[in-house]
Amino acid sequence: MRVAKLALLRKYVSREEIADDYNRISSDYDFNFSSRAAAHSDELVERVAGLPPKARILDLACGTGAVVAAWRRRFPDADITGVDSSPGMLAVARERCPEAHFVEGDMESSLRDVPDESLDAVSCAWAIGYARPPLLARTVLRKLKPGGVFAVVENRRDTWPQIRRAAFGVAMEMPESLMRLMDLHLRLPKSGRSLGRIMRSAGFADVEFGGGSEEFTFADGRAVLDWSLGTGVSAGFDRAMDPARRDECDAAFVRLVERGMTSEGVKVEHRYVWAKGVKA
Repeated sequence: MRVAKLALLRKYVSREEIADDYNRISSDYDFNFSSRAAAHSDELVERVAGLPPKARILDLACGTGAVVAAWRRRFPDADITGVDSSPGMLAVARERCPEAHFVEGDMESSLRDVPDESLDAVSCAWAIGYARPPLLARTVLRKLKPGGVFAVVENRRDTWPQIRRAAFGVAMEMPESLMRLMDLHLRLPKSGRSLGRIMRSAGFADVEFGGGSEEFTFADGRAVLDWSLGTGVSAGFDRAMDPARRDECDAAFVRLVERGMTSEGVKVEHRYVWAKGVKA
């Protein structure tokens, strides 16, 4: 009933608040998340072949520039631009890749400013769920040159199941503390196949897709909470709860996530998908 009421009143966490969360975690984001996801960032770029030496490449929601750096290593003479709505994340990205260009803005509005058929490749890592994926894919298609490539890696909708169950458990135990909603998970792809379907429906050809999973181990529930708050995993979600009950909610989360704790600690599963399409 509480969720239905909030949805009816359109009480959602705003994009500006999500960007502010990324500002807050930007200085430690590479340590907390980018280092763990580095292999996926590199694989995303490695799947793209046949670009001209001076290709024009756009990385959407570039964060701290991990994928921009991967593009730079693969295509050192390319003209690379990263777009992100968080000034804090962009500050780290500029230090990491001073040769690249960086623009502050959200994915969809930034794409509208790009001339049609002007890009050789577009990438989006861990962020397509913050946009409207079908619309974003259609817009990217218009901006790519014939033969241009769109490459995406994203969390699967059922990723971090241990964290999600604990977070939902907190909301069920204390529904009155839920003040707003986050709809990010509804935009995440259910599978690599569903992400591939989005690309095909947008008009991409030669679509490939896949996915995988990996397991992270934490010492205890508090370590899981601290890590979640230091990465994009919780960006916006903690804003949904009543700040006056933050400590109470945090304690409940720790207790609930530790239900699956073993002698090795708390294991958390990261499930991800990827897809690549070509403009015919």
